[in-house]
Amino acid sequence: MDVFALLSKARIPCSTEKEMQSAIESVLKANGIAYVRESRLSAKDVIDFLVGTIGIECKIDGQALKNHRQLERYLAHPALSEVILVTAKHQGTTGSHNGKPIRIIKTGTSWL
Repeated sequence: MDVFALLSKARIPCSTEKEMQSAIESVLKANGIAYVRESRLSAKDVIDFLVGTIGIECKIDGQALKNHRQLERYLAHPALSEVILVTAKHQGTTGSHNGKPIRIIKTGTSWL
């Protein structure tokens, strides 16, 4: 199943990161997708969800550059093949790092 397409269609609330994470967890469970919540990549790095080799990170706000650097750090880990950023605001993050894609889901889009 294409996790990115599935989450792109879901109505994910964006009031708080916990609410966002809970909604994502509900979507994954409802579709029978195995995942690990708060997956530790290293002593410093913990990604919100790990679905196979796909990392999912939730961001409500924060500095775009800081968030992008965090995603780059995550993608340096061999456990990840890509990262999906689920965000409430434009982060300006696109493309890839270490040959691994960074894909973005802006939560407000699915409500239209």
